[in-house]
Amino acid sequence: MATSTSHPQTSPFTRCVTNAMRTLYPEHLADHSFDNTGLLLQAPWNRRRAQKPTVLLTIDLTRAVASEAIEKGVDCIVAYHPIIFRGLKKLTFEDPQQTSLLRLAQEGISVYCPHTAVDSAEDGNADWLADIITDRGDKTVLKAPVEESQACEYKLSVYRLCYFPRLSYLRDTPPEAQDSAPFGGHLENEIARRIIEPTSPGATTGHGRLLEFTIPRDLSSILRRLTDGLGTPRALSLALPYGTTVASHNRIFRIALCAGSGSSVFSKLSNDDGKAAHLYITGEMSHHEALAATERGICVICLGHSNSERGYLWNVMQRKLTAEVRNIWETVRAEDMEASTFEGEVEVEVSMTDRDPFGTLVRENRYRAP
Repeated sequence: MATSTSHPQTSPFTRCVTNAMRTLYPEHLADHSFDNTGLLLQAPWNRRRAQKPTVLLTIDLTRAVASEAIEKGVDCIVAYHPIIFRGLKKLTFEDPQQTSLLRLAQEGISVYCPHTAVDSAEDGNADWLADIITDRGDKTVLKAPVEESQACEYKLSVYRLCYFPRLSYLRDTPPEAQDSAPFGGHLENEIARRIIEPTSPGATTGHGRLLEFTIPRDLSSILRRLTDGLGTPRALSLALPYGTTVASHNRIFRIALCAGSGSSVFSKLSNDDGKAAHLYITGEMSHHEALAATERGICVICLGHSNSERGYLWNVMQRKLTAEVRNIWETVRAEDMEASTFEGEVEVEVSMTDRDPFGTLVRENRYRAP
């Protein structure tokens, strides 16, 4: 029986994207105590497919995103959340996520997952959230919508299920055409920004950010800036200390931010009155964690887990990865004959099917005709 001595290999463009991601978001920055980052699906290069130097960005790798990637003919996917978190004992079609992996492997589409390396990196997800609050540097508000909302009738009331950020808004609205809420101009000279959980002493990378203001800020202005920067969501989850109102929180000097689930990062903060944060901003917190914070007089804003991350793909990662991949790809094409089979310019697209699993069900003042 004849046997093949050749070994399967990843496409040269996937190797280029992997190197670019490791440059922008080094894997050693990830929290390896629980996280699983890096090239999680190394698919053999399928030379029978049309070779396009295209990568698809997404927060979650769902069946819909996998289908989108296959239909678009992308070469690889960068999925923020790891598609494989724990050890697998089998790969079968019984599990939807495993089915997506098998379909992508068959098409030769690899999957790279950076997760907490993006949270920790300079100019990473945490800094993007902080920039929305401080208006530091370039405009950082989202480029693009909610997917179209879905209406459903319940008894006599009409409810509308809304998702944010609206992907069409993110895709179609240029950053320069978007205005963030007035906040007294740029605040770079008025605040200090430090890392809550640095990767090493004195490091400029790490998890979470603490903004410290010399001039106090009011909660209502912060809420306006967040809603503008996150694609105008219809609702946010807000926890206030008992007996207080949004208007009464008008002397906020310290804001702690963390994308995703921030409780473990916030636990590293001091509880001393002179050093404690006045406001937590994160994707999600449990009931008991939020209650414990409000009992200490801290306000909590929860944006939705992946909604605290998705805008970063559109506003920052797409731009940075495009520039980095183009630089590397130019060199690769000049040195690797196999890379010449790829046609077209490098493209970094963001998934239009990726969304948070939770939407907001909004009751509207409309009724069915009797």
